[in-house]
Parts: sequence; structure tokens; C-alpha cells
Amino acid sequence: MRTCETNLMYDDNPNLVNSFFWDISNPEFNHYDQVKDFNYDRRHDRGRPLSFWFYLITEGSDADGIPSMGIECAIDIVMGGLLKSPNNLDYIPYMWKVLNYVDTEYGICSEKSIAVRRAFEKIGLPVDIENFDGCDIEITNLSNGGQYICEEDNQFRICAVGNDIGVIPYNAFHWQIIGKDAIDYDVSSGTQLGTSIDGGSCLQVVDIPEFPYYPQTVTIKLDV
Repeated sequence: MRTCETNLMYDDNPNLVNSFFWDISNPEFNHYDQVKDFNYDRRHDRGRPLSFWFYLITEGSDADGIPSMGIECAIDIVMGGLLKSPNNLDYIPYMWKVLNYVDTEYGICSEKSIAVRRAFEKIGLPVDIENFDGCDIEITNLSNGGQYICEEDNQFRICAVGNDIGVIPYNAFHWQIIGKDAIDYDVSSGTQLGTSIDGGSCLQVVDIPEFPYYPQTVTIKLDV
């Protein structure tokens, strides 16, 4: 998953704080309902709630439970939402572009995803998951109920479970098999590329490579 550093916004820099006249931390218009009917002549005012959204994801807000991600990540997400987008993209279509980008690049369970969704809610946009606070999920034991399988079984199944499984899309699950001859494990779930399997809240391994000796250890990693 993508990572980025935390940097300062202009109003955190005492040398620049008086150089700008548009306070995006507290704009005159900070909610979509206030500006949605503004025409082209008021296009700058119409953009102010989005500037406030940018401020919120950059600096965070303890009162609103919005984690701070820093300006580098915030700019990456802003630009990611504009990739392959028409130049007249409006608020709600842009929001969907951003959500798709942040979930793909950082993960739907990431703090970036939480920040983006809560900040969109703060400016009055109808996000896909209301009051999103991350993903309450964990990996269950093997399908046989234990922590190991026998050589002759040659297959196993593990799943992610939790309160938020129902809100996570199929393609957000990214499994990885780590260990000796990991590339030789065959699966029947999701889309397999080498040791990575994309898709599905469960991982079904249907063929395990043969080893010259036992026991062997394999690690299953899940990113969402």
C-alpha cells in the first residue's frame, strides 16, 4: 500500500501565515448545501467547501474524528481523484473518484480512507459508508478449526470475519502467501498472480506443494 510523509500547510509556517487571505480552515461556505446552486459567476465560492475538505484531511480534526494525513498525502489523493476525469467534474462524481483512488492506493481500512470519508461527510456529501471508523475484521482459524493441516489434506480455507465485512467490496481484499515455495500454492478464490490473490473475504487453497520434510510454515497476509 502507498505511504507518504507529513508536511506543513502554509498556515503552519509563521513566515507565510499572513501571506494568504483565504482561510480554508474556516471558510465562509463550508457545506455543499450552501453552494450547490451557485452559478458560474460564483465558481470560487462554490469551491470553498472542497477547500475545507482538503484542509480537514490534511490537518485532521479531533472534534470530528478525522485523522491527519499531511499535505503530501492530501495532494496525492486530490490528484488521484482527478486522474482520467473530465474537466467539469462536480462534487459528488469527484467524491466517488477519490474514494476509489484512496481505497485502491491506501486500502479501505486505512486511516486515509477514514479521513477522506469523514471529511466528505463533514462538508455534507453522501458517502458510501456513513460514520466510517475503519474495519473491524480479523482472520479466522483454518477450515479444520486448528492452526495446522496434515500433508494428505492438501488444502485449506481461511476467512476474514468481523462487523464490517459487509461494507468492504470483494476486490478490496488482498491476500498474500508467504513462505517456502509460496508461488506453488494454488487457489480457487479470487484472482491469483504469483503469491498474491486479489478478491474475496475468504482464501481457498486447493493444492499445496510437496516438501522434502515436515513440518513447514506458511504465513497468510491480508491487506484491505
